[in-house]
Amino acid sequence: TSPTNTVTMTRSYNYLCIVDSGDKQLNAEPLNPKYTTVSSYFSDIPYYVALSSTYAYVAFNNSNYIAIVNSTGVVIKTITVGSNPDYIAISSNNIYVANYNSSSISVIGLSNNTVWKTIKVAPNPKSIAISSNNIYVASYGLSVVSVIGLTNNTVWENISVNNPISIAVSSNNVYVGSSTNKVYVIGLNNNTVWKTITVGSDVVSIAVSSSNVYTVNYGSNNVSVIGLNNNTVWKNIPTDTMPTGIALTSTNAYVSANVRSGSNIYGYIDIIGLSNNTVYSKMDMANGANTFLQSVAIFSSFSAQTSSFSSQVPSNLTSYQIYWSAQESSIATYNS
Repeated sequence: TSPTNTVTMTRSYNYLCIVDSGDKQLNAEPLNPKYTTVSSYFSDIPYYVALSSTYAYVAFNNSNYIAIVNSTGVVIKTITVGSNPDYIAISSNNIYVANYNSSSISVIGLSNNTVWKTIKVAPNPKSIAISSNNIYVASYGLSVVSVIGLTNNTVWENISVNNPISIAVSSNNVYVGSSTNKVYVIGLNNNTVWKTITVGSDVVSIAVSSSNVYTVNYGSNNVSVIGLNNNTVWKNIPTDTMPTGIALTSTNAYVSANVRSGSNIYGYIDIIGLSNNTVYSKMDMANGANTFLQSVAIFSSFSAQTSSFSSQVPSNLTSYQIYWSAQESSIATYNS
């Protein structure tokens, strides 16, 4: 009789990656509800996540390293960076990490996941955005946006902006959110602030769609919608309290938020339809009373699979666990 071999078929579909600082975990939540969650649990507190086509890169603000997590939730490597990494941005060749307390950007090569350069910037870099030519760094401490050339990874200009904490790039402009209620618009053609837009309070995150700019306003519990065609706010969308991050697909915006009840905080993802810019649903992420959702990102090539796995867990991730289910993956058999 010919032996029967099992073949594992993988599928790719969108997942929402959510950093839960309160529960010390990274959740990959399927946007299609029939699929299942992939979760990584850590002993340290995760702060921010950015995604390449292959891995999730998670910043640990208190411990000064980046963890690389693969598509099954396994930590495959940790990378030491500067003090208090606050933000991660990824180009076609490199990963850029904003180190808040060391006033620097760590540059990690995507090909080998190794730090190969450290760029000094203005004090307290909070956020990074990448255009076709430059890297823009919002530095809160000196109220400037540093401009780094993408080809030589060197600072060549600083642009004065009041209290910048978030930043995003469109095809024509850089949008800088402040800790007050302003968004500063910098032209990509001349790196000059040419407009200031009043939005909600404490703009902690910004995302750009094909037609709008979305600002997450932590202090006023809403999302401001700015039209790309006229750079004017045309709507403010109420969210759950303490919104922190935003991720976009072609149809929806996913906003991480946190609701306090007594001494407990419960995390939710508010889902905004981009067709009418209204919250139409929410995801309850309250795995426990200590939930605090810090940031979100979309991973479009997360694959579930049935094959078993094992990993050498780094010593500094002592409470690491992995929870996942493969029942929705395709299994086929063949005879050989």
